[in-house]
Amino acid sequence: MRVRAGNQWLTWNLTETGRVIEVRFGFNRAAINLIKTFKGARWHPDKKIWTISKCQRNMFQLKHLAYDPKIHEPEESPYHWYDQDLERVTSRRPLYDHQIDMLSHVMTYKRVLLAAEMGTGKTLVAYEATERVPGEWWWIGPKSALAAVELELYKWDIRIRPTFMTYERLVRVMAGWGTKMAPRGVVFDECSKIKNEAAQRSKAALALAEGVREDHEDGYLILMSGAPSPKDPSNWWHQCEVACPGFIREGTAIKLKKRLAIIDEATSLVTGAVYPRLVAWRDDENKCNICGALKNEHEEDHAWVPSRNEVLGLYKRLRGLVQVKLKKDCMDLPEKQYRLIECPPSKMIQRFASLIKSNSTRAVTALTLLRELSDGFQYKDVASGETKTCPECSGTCRSMQVTVDDAGHSTGEEDVVCSYCSGSGSISISRREVEEIPTPKDDILQQILGEHEEVGRLVVYAGFTGSIDKCRRLIQSCGWDVIQVDGRGWTSSLDLKNSVEMLLRFQEGSEVSKNKICFLGHPGSAGMGLTLTASPTILFYSNSFNADDRIQAEDRIHRIGMDENRGATIIDIIHLDTDRLVLENLRKKRELQALSMGDLEFGMNHTEM
Repeated sequence: MRVRAGNQWLTWNLTETGRVIEVRFGFNRAAINLIKTFKGARWHPDKKIWTISKCQRNMFQLKHLAYDPKIHEPEESPYHWYDQDLERVTSRRPLYDHQIDMLSHVMTYKRVLLAAEMGTGKTLVAYEATERVPGEWWWIGPKSALAAVELELYKWDIRIRPTFMTYERLVRVMAGWGTKMAPRGVVFDECSKIKNEAAQRSKAALALAEGVREDHEDGYLILMSGAPSPKDPSNWWHQCEVACPGFIREGTAIKLKKRLAIIDEATSLVTGAVYPRLVAWRDDENKCNICGALKNEHEEDHAWVPSRNEVLGLYKRLRGLVQVKLKKDCMDLPEKQYRLIECPPSKMIQRFASLIKSNSTRAVTALTLLRELSDGFQYKDVASGETKTCPECSGTCRSMQVTVDDAGHSTGEEDVVCSYCSGSGSISISRREVEEIPTPKDDILQQILGEHEEVGRLVVYAGFTGSIDKCRRLIQSCGWDVIQVDGRGWTSSLDLKNSVEMLLRFQEGSEVSKNKICFLGHPGSAGMGLTLTASPTILFYSNSFNADDRIQAEDRIHRIGMDENRGATIIDIIHLDTDRLVLENLRKKRELQALSMGDLEFGMNHTEM
């Protein structure tokens, strides 16, 4: 077959053998560079052939590279499917115009990614699609998001009931799936959860999506996320691979990252190993393509070389497969208001911080301890007095140790005393306890609670389990009820049975429920899919470095149904410098995502996330 490599056409001889495709061609540097972009590309020097995986991704790319607009019809291009005009749809429900756009996108292209910001109504759009397409549907998502999705069933009188499951359950289901028929449609809610191609849930999602494509010519795959690339723009790769493998030319997320970023090699000071180091993202034409420095800040050790804005270019490359909906473009909601409350540390806290910095041998350990200190506690391990069998030697007190010579070469193994248990055959069991320290953050929390006495609703997020537990005690001591959501599940001081009842009670408002209720959670467990518009404010007692958690959590109150007169206020408490460091880190990640979604006007000052 003829394939296109840049401006030239090459001849490849293809032979399908089992799960691989053998590729033969004469020596050509362009051909070699091209075949390396395919999944599973491997050179066999004994046969002098290349092999690539026989998969949906490679078949898509082969069809694209063989397409010649001079001799082929437009319909013969694999990208043509996403170039066709949208089939406009209508609904019996009062959908917004942007929701009609999203629904039309889904019904026309069938396998898509809705990158619509939180609160734009993606859930209802997906439900509309499931009603219109007969057959079995699965709805996959995080636990907190599924609780909110079930509420929508009753709110909008949805006529069908898809099979709901978490991503963790999907892994177990797909492990024993075998040759069963895949459902006709799948909704991957909060699909940023499958951005890492190496994760088990990502592999399970891809396997399910491949089954839908193989078993149903008109199968539907709807991926939805308001924060699809929370860490870096290459987060798009695997999500697009689930929706349409091969749509992005680069064969791996690493290859995509190399295109989007300037990467060099650095040497670890600890191990001496060489590793790829991110220098800068190609997100500005004024950055040097070699060192990543801006033109007005460029050093003179090499000539300044202009770069391309590959991050913005990625947004343009994804059109068709991905539909982006920014809240500011399709909804007339008041802008979020950001508020920083700074509380200087006491002398005691300053002394503790100095001790942590001087006694910590690793920067990451010091950072974690300082974040705990800022929240007013420290974790410590305490012996419980109990023991368990040593997992290293299984109670035999002996283990095999590899011996090496002076040159570092292995000379065999010898039976030695187990170093893990020191020959005792058992190890002591410790438990983690929390030692609390007075912090001015607690005074700020009490102040914010007082400001919301009349509203009777408040949302508080904290970055540690220890922080959440101490906040709960303080909130209840102020006469408020608490709905708590973290890695341990959903709990409440109210007599409520499950998460759906808790959300309903919170959203009723104090005028109906007569309770002052604070929704308290960890952003990673309670930051996705929930609607908490009964509160006009979110207080971040503390943050983690996970931008996905923060981006999602912010928009729980800023969405359809909010009180536009009260608005939406996001409050951060700055106690130690680590609080500001975390916020700055989150802000940079947010800016990269905004650019990859085509938001050229996005910009926040240091007071905003």
